[in-house]
Parts: sequence; C-alpha cells; structure tokens
Amino acid sequence: MKATRLSVLLLSSLLGLGATSCFCGEKEEVCPAEDSVKVTYAQTQCADHWGQASDPQVLASKASAYLTQKGVQVYSVTAASTGPAQVCSACTCLTGNVVEAYVAQADLPTVLGLGFKQ
Repeated sequence: MKATRLSVLLLSSLLGLGATSCFCGEKEEVCPAEDSVKVTYAQTQCADHWGQASDPQVLASKASAYLTQKGVQVYSVTAASTGPAQVCSACTCLTGNVVEAYVAQADLPTVLGLGFKQ
C-alpha cells in the first residue's frame, strides 16, 4: 500500500515538472520571449568586453552582467566549449568557447555592435 502511494506521488511530481518545464530546441533551457533574438559570440583570449573567464559558467555570468549593464534586455545566456582554441598568442585569437544569448529584438543593433553575430 505504501509503495503505491509513493509511486503515485513520484509520478505526480514528474508530471508536474514536465508541465512547468520549457523546451526551446533540443535541450531544456530558459524560454526566451517571443520578440527575442538568438545571438552568439566567439570568446577571445583577452579581447572580450567583460574580461577573461576560462570556465563556461563564469563566462556566461560575466557576459550576462555586461550586457545588462549596457541596458540590453537579456532573456538567457549560456556558454560552452565548441572546439579547440586557436594556436596563436594574439588577444583576438579564439578560445573555442561560444556565448549564446537571447536578447530583445530592439537590442539587436547594440549586441551586434559589441561583436555578437546573429
């Protein structure tokens, strides 16, 4: 009898989680607003506006804080390693990390001016 109650409770919890989750693409993430635009930025070794960050989570946090400081409406910011770093010593050499963000359509000119790509 107790096992049945536990099963029902577990199943109800999972269904509730599924109903409140949001899938925007292939993975679960924060759903952007309808007027948002997806932009990306390839991290450099030392030429990014928000400073350096080797960890993708720190990179996403710094990029999000910087964009917010610039008055950009940010819905979601993530970062991930997409490949190996370029072998060179210039500040503009790419690290292999990419920032992906959803921002308000009205802020697109601002983020493009900061080096993001649509």
